[in-house]
Amino acid sequence: MAGVARMGLRAAVLLLAASLGGTQQARAGAAGQGGPILFFDSFEKANKYWNGGKNGNEKSARPQGSSRKLDVAPWDKDKKTVWAQFRAGESGLKLTGALAEQLFVGFQLFCDDAKEIQIGLNDGYGFSQPEPKGGNWVPVSCCLRQCLNKGKKHPPPELQIREISIVVVSKSGKTPVAYIDDFIVTGGATPEACWPAALAAEGERQKRVTDPASTGFTFNDDMETALEEALHKAASRPEAGSVLAITFGKSAGAFSDAVKEANPRRRLAAFQGPEGLKLGSVNDLRLFLPCAMSKSGGEMVLLMPPPKAMMWANPADAALITKRCLAAGSIPVWILPTLPNGAKEDDVKKLNGANAAVGKEVNKLGAPTVDARFALKDVAQAWDGGDLNAAGCQAVAKVASAAMAHVDRFVRGR
Repeated sequence: MAGVARMGLRAAVLLLAASLGGTQQARAGAAGQGGPILFFDSFEKANKYWNGGKNGNEKSARPQGSSRKLDVAPWDKDKKTVWAQFRAGESGLKLTGALAEQLFVGFQLFCDDAKEIQIGLNDGYGFSQPEPKGGNWVPVSCCLRQCLNKGKKHPPPELQIREISIVVVSKSGKTPVAYIDDFIVTGGATPEACWPAALAAEGERQKRVTDPASTGFTFNDDMETALEEALHKAASRPEAGSVLAITFGKSAGAFSDAVKEANPRRRLAAFQGPEGLKLGSVNDLRLFLPCAMSKSGGEMVLLMPPPKAMMWANPADAALITKRCLAAGSIPVWILPTLPNGAKEDDVKKLNGANAAVGKEVNKLGAPTVDARFALKDVAQAWDGGDLNAAGCQAVAKVASAAMAHVDRFVRGR
């Protein structure tokens, strides 16, 4: 029977890795080497696997982290109970009563007023623990075998564990203030034994995630997963270290020169639209893509549409361009343009909206985006009329180069 249970646990791990791909939970599972860590959530980003409560950085078990604040339980009219519920069934985990003896749940808890902590399975099985010390983060864990129904019976082997609830009951009668962090589900090992590996994996995950407000470009672990999957299916493999810059307008030559200067170890190919050509929209860029790619493909493709073209961008066109690049084994890096100081307010609003829509669409496919406005914030004179000058191009190329280096590190392993 133990052998069957172990096979079931391994199947659960493999299913989790397949269903969650590159998310923080699957990476934590990988840190456990296919073993004890089945699910881990440090609440650094929102996900669909939870009911009750919300993520925030008001409290955390770790410096500069985030946690989940529990909500008043919907069944408690007196507001003496708070809760959160993990929807295990939607996370990809396949947990059953047959595995309960080897399954553990753990989390860090901060609470100012607690009589007891309850951990429940679905609606009929639960386990309670006496009050922890208030005002401090404390670890809470239990084996799911400890959960009993009203008849004091353990979960039957056929039980499908769909939800795991965490409930805090007030000691004083007031609404308790409670937070949870570092939620973990393990198999064959206790949470206490697995937290170090899970936190180490989370630390590695956070290195992949960039803060656009401080780096000027967007990249995260979900994008990494999307790129890895797309490149695995790609029909070709461009030359290592090659970059294709596709640019239009008067600043095209200066931008290509700036990219080459910022990336001396990369082989740069530049495709500049016909002199005097003004793109009407991103759709026009799509029409030139086959010609540009056929002349000289690149591991990285820098795409910098002019502001006027981006204003009228259809996100679906940007998505199609991204997919075509990825199908050729190239990673597109979109440079979201900006306008000179003094531009019309309506134009600025229209461009910002288009940048947001295009960025959202291409990020879903894994393509990094570079914020040209961020890149130019410290450049005193970045414009020559309505076009970027050499200094402006150098500033944008510098941030784009940092984005390419980041992707190289975490996607191509360089």
